[in-house]
Amino acid sequence: MARRNRTYPGMRNSSFTDFSKSFPDSHGRRRKSYAERQKQRKTLLISLAVCGVLLLFLACFFVTNMLLELSEAPPTDSAANPSTAAPPLGTSAAPPTQTTAPPAASSGFRAGYAGPSVLGGGQPLTRFLNQAKEKGWNAVLIDFKDRSGTINYPSALPVAEKTGSAAKAYPASADSVRALQEKGLLVIARIYCFQDPPAAREMRAAAVQYRQEGKLWLDQAAEQGGQPWLNPYAADAVKYLCGVVTEVSALGADYILLEAVQFARGSLTSAYFTGEKAPGALSRNAVLGDFVSQAKQAAGPVPVLCSMAAGAAFGTPSLQYDGDLWNCGADGFVIPMELSQLPQLGNIPAGKHAIPLLPQAPKSGEYMLSK
Repeated sequence: MARRNRTYPGMRNSSFTDFSKSFPDSHGRRRKSYAERQKQRKTLLISLAVCGVLLLFLACFFVTNMLLELSEAPPTDSAANPSTAAPPLGTSAAPPTQTTAPPAASSGFRAGYAGPSVLGGGQPLTRFLNQAKEKGWNAVLIDFKDRSGTINYPSALPVAEKTGSAAKAYPASADSVRALQEKGLLVIARIYCFQDPPAAREMRAAAVQYRQEGKLWLDQAAEQGGQPWLNPYAADAVKYLCGVVTEVSALGADYILLEAVQFARGSLTSAYFTGEKAPGALSRNAVLGDFVSQAKQAAGPVPVLCSMAAGAAFGTPSLQYDGDLWNCGADGFVIPMELSQLPQLGNIPAGKHAIPLLPQAPKSGEYMLSK
């Protein structure tokens, strides 16, 4: 085999064979061996395969994400068109003040709880509308009368004026209701009924008494020092609460949710309900049903929902309702419940509309209402 003596820059004078591993190529670079070339080729193929897998994963991710977004978008067919669908649960037409039809019944409720400040308009209302749009809510739950007896809208009721319950009401309540509806949100107006300490103190004869002694009975709300309740047997209490329902209906709410349609919480062994022992008096359960019936008349065309504790709704005996409220005649029922209680929804009586009220994020005030 011929040998050649060549000298290259940076090298000492050496002799090479044509098949030597270190034999320089025509550009003066060291020629790689067959094994080295195979190793480089293998490395390149592995790198290309990894890049291909990553690209395929990214493509699948973006396609899946797009499909999920499309699946969550509201349907566009005529059966689910908000402009033609009837309001869920109720059969009545929307109030005249509503300028935008509510979401379709088939989509159910996805509602956010809003503090009463949204009734004042301005920044609180704007912030909530932005939040509702971001979270995809189609309804809003607002306390028009809360558990403390505070009325958050302007009221002309004499009891409200005497107690000052509406002293900090929001004058723009009706305008704010319309603004919410114009953005496609159902307004669910919650009204706490017989749990009303200011009204109970003002109308002592219409409040729960203590052992027939004429003293106000107080519940066991230790953190509040005990609070009085209105008596469901008292005609004046029913008249006052129905007046609240009438005023809220006139504001244009889409639904009225009656909360605390019950007898007072806590130990009732010392409580006395004037009228309960009268000749021919209705049972406690029948009295509550009669109140709901009168509230529906006061609400006019606005559907009335009634809240009921999960225990009573699913068969646990309850002194609060003297049974349950399934036969009270409400247009629907809201059942505050935990996620673990969801399987019990199968026990709902046929023909009843029940809406589980599930706290998705209790600290943020977000609620999910769904049929």
